[in-house]
Amino acid sequence: MYLDSPTKPLISFATKDILIKIKSLTEKNQTEKIQIYCSFELDDFNILDISIKTTFFIKEKLISSESKPYDDIFEDLSNLYREINDLEEILFEVTPNSYNIFTNPLEIESGFRTLKKGMFQYSSEAIDIEKDVIESRIDREKFYKNIGANEKPIYRAIREHRWPGNITKYSVIHTDKSTVLITDGLSDCFKNRNRGCTGNGYSLEFYMEFEGTIDRIDFLNHYSFDILHQISQITVKNEKLQNEIKDQGSMVIQLNGLISIPDKYMDLLDNYGVLLNVKSENIPSDMQLNKEKVLLVSCKLIPVKELQQCLGDKFEVKKLNNICRKHKLFNYNPFDFSK
Repeated sequence: MYLDSPTKPLISFATKDILIKIKSLTEKNQTEKIQIYCSFELDDFNILDISIKTTFFIKEKLISSESKPYDDIFEDLSNLYREINDLEEILFEVTPNSYNIFTNPLEIESGFRTLKKGMFQYSSEAIDIEKDVIESRIDREKFYKNIGANEKPIYRAIREHRWPGNITKYSVIHTDKSTVLITDGLSDCFKNRNRGCTGNGYSLEFYMEFEGTIDRIDFLNHYSFDILHQISQITVKNEKLQNEIKDQGSMVIQLNGLISIPDKYMDLLDNYGVLLNVKSENIPSDMQLNKEKVLLVSCKLIPVKELQQCLGDKFEVKKLNNICRKHKLFNYNPFDFSK
């Protein structure tokens, strides 16, 4: 096989496995050349995030580009990242009979070449999608800054149920009266070309609001981060949630999992309730982005008794309205339960 060619230096098992799998992609897609570009970044929890972009060619003509995770090479890429110190980017260029590998920074010992800007080629469709994604992020950043002072976003690497723009981050915003932890990417335009980009992702962002000033670092291991992460993953898996919020206004959802909250908020089966979309005096109810208006949905942790009142009975709408009125008066989430 061409991977064993004496003109190429010895390569690691991880690199060889990646090349074999990429070669199978060229055969599967009946293309004459494939480029796979990968960038590496550690998130705020020291978990590796890998962004993967792919372009296919026939007769040297670029036919399509896509941005999606390839689970079968993810572990091999993780191993390669651990083998090469300070690796930021890598580009694989593979044909049925040859391959080239480019890295930034340059990895001389492996015989790789220098990765330069413009080497990875995008289709015109992919370029248009990327522009839409960037515009949505610029518009959202401006809007968040208008609400209050922003801190550096919190990044979290996830492999399954990725957000529309393939980046998962949360912003911390300081208003005059409160601190807000808010998702920052559910309203990105979709990078997946099969989804199209007619709107802004899932057309919403979720947030939790707390009284006073709270530092960004204090959110990293806080229950609010776990709640927003769970709700965002539900949104990605169940796109009907957006329409349900629009139809019902406010609603209660039941979540499950071990998080650091007092017993009064969690039942014996680790279920807890979150009240969605109670209006805030500090945060607008929606924001205009490049494609459409998107909802800004508040999330309020509620005691388990209130959760039980709202589940399983269509005649409990009145109780839900009473709970909403109560929490409009006490809209902030508790941050430190010890106080």
